[in-house]
Amino acid sequence: MAGDLNRAGEQVAVWSPTSSLWLASFSPDGAAWSPAELLVERSVLDFDVALDDDGGLTVAYRAEDPQFGVAAVFTRRRPGPGEAWGDEHLHMVNGSLVRMGVDAAGDVYLLWSVSGAGYYADRYSRAADQWDGPVLLGADGYQAARLDTQRAREGAVIVVSDRSMSKQLRAHTFVAGSGWTEASVLGAGEQATLDIALAIDGSATVVWALGPDYELKVATSDPNTGRWTGVATTLSGSIGPSRAEVDIDPAGNRSVLLGSTFTDSPILSWGSEGAQASWSAPVTVTASGRHPRFGLDAVGNGLALWTQDATYVARFDKSSGTWQQPTRLAASAAGSSLHVAPDGKALALVETGNAVEAFRFE
Repeated sequence: MAGDLNRAGEQVAVWSPTSSLWLASFSPDGAAWSPAELLVERSVLDFDVALDDDGGLTVAYRAEDPQFGVAAVFTRRRPGPGEAWGDEHLHMVNGSLVRMGVDAAGDVYLLWSVSGAGYYADRYSRAADQWDGPVLLGADGYQAARLDTQRAREGAVIVVSDRSMSKQLRAHTFVAGSGWTEASVLGAGEQATLDIALAIDGSATVVWALGPDYELKVATSDPNTGRWTGVATTLSGSIGPSRAEVDIDPAGNRSVLLGSTFTDSPILSWGSEGAQASWSAPVTVTASGRHPRFGLDAVGNGLALWTQDATYVARFDKSSGTWQQPTRLAASAAGSSLHVAPDGKALALVETGNAVEAFRFE
């Protein structure tokens, strides 16, 4: 499942039961979710969604191409609320693992991998109402990738753990007016976790863990050049398969959340009061949980979602610097996603059994 929300209060959820892709949206005017809408009536293998602040909606997905009979990367766009959906746009055959985001101009950034043939990006220009066309960013595909954008800034950042022999960790930045920067290599080795966040000032922060030591590390790029200093901070010793998420508030304060992917264990958080500030000691969000999700609002309040015997949510109060007691949200989740808007509104999607439940936070 995937979701997004914008600063107008609109929210959208996309999910894929057997052999189809469905969408529902929430309108703040009617204060209700729309009926589910069928977007794709064939098997969908991977998908993402991006909703701009004017209600423009883009859905990216990997599905079988009717003409070639192989999996391909497609997008469909709806220019605004209540408007008709455009036709499928084919980006590339044999593509997989799509990621997407939207910036302050309403431009949409799409990332995908092609096994044995590299990884690519494409940008939809809202002003020109068209896609630029695929750009090859790396000669090897990737085993993991993250893409982030800023609602208050144009451009995007990407970090990938590629499938080269050395398994390089590579970062790219899209700069408005000049395109994609040359890749910066941050490290090499099998990855245990990976995430990236873009700040309003143009700097980006990456959190990762690479073999053979699997230490959790974090680094921030220079906002003026987009380059990485090569200096990384170690947050934790060796970790197993985990999910780490990083986010940045408008003041430049950064937070990292870490939890195990498969087994119940403590979920920890770290904070940094600005791009150049040191990182705090870890704080325990919960003593036992797995597969966490995380986001910050405009004033640095945080929201964390995780599963255990059930699905829980907890809020970080910036003013007191403490995590509040968890609240049970739903049954134990097979999958989940969390999306936090600058005004503190949030959307949580939780897959329980054969159902997808949506929870809104005001």
